[in-house]
Amino acid sequence: MVLPKINRLIELTGTPSPNGVEDLWAQIYLLDQGERLEKYITHFRNRYMEPSKRNRSQIFDYKVKEGVYDHIINKISDICISMKSEDYLELPDLSYNEIPVVLNDKARKDYDKMERDFCPRIGRSRRGYNSSKCSCIIK
Repeated sequence: MVLPKINRLIELTGTPSPNGVEDLWAQIYLLDQGERLEKYITHFRNRYMEPSKRNRSQIFDYKVKEGVYDHIINKISDICISMKSEDYLELPDLSYNEIPVVLNDKARKDYDKMERDFCPRIGRSRRGYNSSKCSCIIK
């Protein structure tokens, strides 16, 4: 195991619980070896979670038990900082700076092929491909 050989561990993440509180267990375990949120994921699930989606023999998904979310956050508050962008970040309104580029015939053909091959045909917007779905850059 690597953890006993690490003198200091600092975790940085942009989304500490992207799919819910259950995702916190592994991150916190790396910091405290199970001191705050149980030693094993199964113990964590039994204590803080309940099955959400399941069939007779298999659980596919868990949800947080009612009333324990704040308890979990409180248990890790001494080693975690949670910041929301709306609390500290002020950004200007989005602005577009469109710079038209004229391509010669060969470059246009190559660009169209690249767009077909590498950009999924989903998320079409008024301006073309939605940038959250596809980013195509030509150098």
